[in-house]
Amino acid sequence: MTSRHAFGGPRRLLLLACAGILGWIATAPAVGLGASPQAVVTFHSGPVGVIKDDVLRVNVTNLNATTQQAQIQVVDEKGSTHGITNFTLPAGQTGFFDVPFSGIVGRLMVRARTQCTNNLFLVSTEIYDANTLQTNLTLSRNDIIFGDVAQFAAVGITETETARLAVANLGATTAQFTLEFMEKDGTVIESAILSVPPKQIGFLDHDGNGVLGRKVLRATGGAGAGKAEMSVEVFDTLTGRTRYIEQDNLID
Repeated sequence: MTSRHAFGGPRRLLLLACAGILGWIATAPAVGLGASPQAVVTFHSGPVGVIKDDVLRVNVTNLNATTQQAQIQVVDEKGSTHGITNFTLPAGQTGFFDVPFSGIVGRLMVRARTQCTNNLFLVSTEIYDANTLQTNLTLSRNDIIFGDVAQFAAVGITETETARLAVANLGATTAQFTLEFMEKDGTVIESAILSVPPKQIGFLDHDGNGVLGRKVLRATGGAGAGKAEMSVEVFDTLTGRTRYIEQDNLID
């Protein structure tokens, strides 16, 4: 089966308490500001079933200050490789690797393995429909907190969808939060500074109006002080129905 990869230089809020549909297992935990990057880190997605016309996409973001290397491999239930690639990722940029399953019959179990040069990477996996280009499932549970800034793994949206970065203030006083959406090359395309009262929720939206195909973006959320929980979701712009939740993140 062939595979392809690309690399670019790019209602009511439902907050879920669960960590995600399937977790990411990494050899290193989330790291804080100033932590030393470890040697080689491997991220594994949990096994998931795909059917005809599904596409598995692995997103990788390099949070290092220098260009780094990464390798992605997608294998099936019998250990056969369906796609493999090597990335050279400049600092602050996101690459992605697509493995289409256009020729399979029935249901096939697959998983992804991503090997990075150190632990300062964000890795996420999506399953999207080759016809509508809409994501049906996300396997991501990889995020990193640098000091008071939550770094979320990349997501994809289409013309009819909106990405939302939300923050719940879990503290006892009003707190200020800086929310941003970025292109895959690290360019900020949407930002806001919100003052959120205690026990309330603030959010920043970026809609896919004008998007051709799929748009790759990622989000960051900064908390000046206090305790907060953040999440990224994608919902149908017209109906407001949540399509999937990317992940949640706690800053304490």
